Amino acid sequence: MDSDLGFFKNSYVWYSNLTDAISKDSSIVNSVFQGKMDLTDVWDSSVSSSKITNSEIHRSWIWDSSISDSILNEDTSVGNAFINNSWSNVYVLIVNPSTGEKLYVMEDDTLDLDTSSWTVNISNAIIWDSSFNNTIIRDSSLYRCYLQDTSLYGCTIYNTIFVNASADENSTIIMIDASQAVDSSIAYDTSTYYSRATKRLDVGKSGTSSDTIMSAGDYLNWVTNQGLWKKVGDMYIWTSAPDATETTNLITGFYAYNPHTFPISIEYMLFV
Repeated sequence: MDSDLGFFKNSYVWYSNLTDAISKDSSIVNSVFQGKMDLTDVWDSSVSSSKITNSEIHRSWIWDSSISDSILNEDTSVGNAFINNSWSNVYVLIVNPSTGEKLYVMEDDTLDLDTSSWTVNISNAIIWDSSFNNTIIRDSSLYRCYLQDTSLYGCTIYNTIFVNASADENSTIIMIDASQAVDSSIAYDTSTYYSRATKRLDVGKSGTSSDTIMSAGDYLNWVTNQGLWKKVGDMYIWTSAPDATETTNLITGFYAYNPHTFPISIEYMLFV
């Protein structure tokens, strides 16, 4: 059966392709499903781009979907999903991560849920308030979860309880005690901690500098103390222009300054 924009309730569907479908209180077997399901049992099916609530999934493949209040059992694989308040290979085994108190317990503890053929695989998921047994989780973020007989690889794990569970060296475990109240305040410092000083250089000023103007001599001394001199070879400067043109002098004057402790000589100056 192929179904587009279908709604079925209290039904049993198998070997079907369901697109944009809505399933409520039904069973889907050996089918491809895309849509919204609630109170649905899924067996040996492929589910993608779907919203799954209050449902039980067995031996199926789920991708690009959100899962809440649901059970993932028997070799189910989940990728690129948001999982909330759900559990795998256990029956409503949810604990309080802060106290370790079990809020619900397994309804039938005689079931063998730890065989390798039942292992659930989850990857690239964001997981909140969920419990997992006999599960492998990769490259996911977990918040306030309970892990039993579960292995994690490359995950970030917040306030999560481990029981016979492990995380590899590429995972990060962060525990925050929610019972500790944190008070914070901001203190503003109104004092002046930096005041920029800007002086103007006057190449024609001799002697010492003032508060706002730096003399040429003090500037040259400052350049020497800071080691800012650049060594050059032959230098040619055009200091003026012919009077017959409308151009003006390029510079009004210059200094010949020796920054060394030994004397130097200028072989010649040519004024053009």
